[in-house]
Amino acid sequence: KWFAKLDDDFDNLRSAVEWALTHTQPLLAIRAGTRYTYWLQRSKSRDPIDWLERALSSNAVGSLTERASAMKNLSNLIGMSDNQLSRRYLESALDLYRDAGDQDGINTCLHNIGSDELRAGNFDKARHLLEQSLAGQQADTVSKSKTLLLLGWLARIRGEWQVSRGYYLQVQEICKRFGSDMYLSYSYIMLGALATGQRDLNQAQMYFESLLKAGWLQVNPLARGFMGGWLGCIHVLFGNYKDAQKLLIVSLESAAEFIDQDQIPEFLDVCAILEGKARLELIDGRAERAAQLFGASWTRREKETYLLTEFERPDYEAVIAQARSVIGDAAFDEAFANGQAMTLEEAIAFALGKTF
Repeated sequence: KWFAKLDDDFDNLRSAVEWALTHTQPLLAIRAGTRYTYWLQRSKSRDPIDWLERALSSNAVGSLTERASAMKNLSNLIGMSDNQLSRRYLESALDLYRDAGDQDGINTCLHNIGSDELRAGNFDKARHLLEQSLAGQQADTVSKSKTLLLLGWLARIRGEWQVSRGYYLQVQEICKRFGSDMYLSYSYIMLGALATGQRDLNQAQMYFESLLKAGWLQVNPLARGFMGGWLGCIHVLFGNYKDAQKLLIVSLESAAEFIDQDQIPEFLDVCAILEGKARLELIDGRAERAAQLFGASWTRREKETYLLTEFERPDYEAVIAQARSVIGDAAFDEAFANGQAMTLEEAIAFALGKTF
């Protein structure tokens, strides 16, 4: 409800921040720019990035904690659009939080740096940083649930299925208690992915349907459209191809719109969506297109560290073998390589049947 009010008043907020910046009151701009959850859920980052950068350039931002908070949130907003710049702001924030003795800030920065290391494939380093962050978080909070989500992700990559599930169930318990809709949604995604890998399709469907009922998605149709692709993948496996096609197309169109707006939220994991569409292409007798989509997805998996786990790999390899048997090794390898060479934008356009 508060986000909806802010939506209605966004132009007023922008005007107020501009006034604050031109009247040497950067703390007011920082308070607006650090409403990170709002910017994430509404997929808006350009304005707050500009506000925070301009505020930090002012000498009027005094305390260590205030500057650290601005740098941390600026790092979050920049995210994967510029990894190096994001990391520099984050490491600077960590130093400032340590100088200020701010344990909550330290925990958050350790979490975020651990997340960066995870994306880079440095799993041991990521786990060490995340466990440090978790150890510093004595109470159950929404921030703690974010760290548990990443530790669950690491356990899943390592094939520790029960450990991973345990982390996600802790996230559910915390988020239900605190009413954190977004991170509860993420736990549904991860539990659904685990259930899919184990081929417990009924449970996977339950998790993904619960995901789409989240309140924050009801007022963010673009994000809801994208996340419906997870349910589409389950419909493929159930054999409900018409429903699957509809959900996957909407999901891909939503992803394309995010990219057109230069807004790539952290939940934009297209690997499963591209692979769901590839399975449909294979079912429809278009094995070469399927191979190209599998190649495009594989590039995303390697780049974003969405690696296949041991319990996912047999099914994946069976589908790949099926496509190979239809068109032969040489044609499959060529199509797969063509898919690997695609940008994310090109891969989504290809999946939608569009060309540049």
